[in-house]
Amino acid sequence: MAGLLIGAGVAALLAPESGAQVRRRLGGTLGRIKVGTVDRIERFRHREDEAASDPVEEREVPSVQELGRDPNTVF
Repeated sequence: MAGLLIGAGVAALLAPESGAQVRRRLGGTLGRIKVGTVDRIERFRHREDEAASDPVEEREVPSVQELGRDPNTVF
């Protein structure tokens, strides 16, 4: 417990920035992470919606020969 208190005190004395500056910087970083995460989730949902709207019957399935594989070694 004493080591924790001593470490916290030394860290506070050696910190190059004030607490308010550190909190502001952390808040900005966390905000950017949140916005980026929300954007990625929305893009993922949009791709899922597009894939769900494509009927399966209309998609062409390439044959083994079209893929350039030997049909005897596939399975």
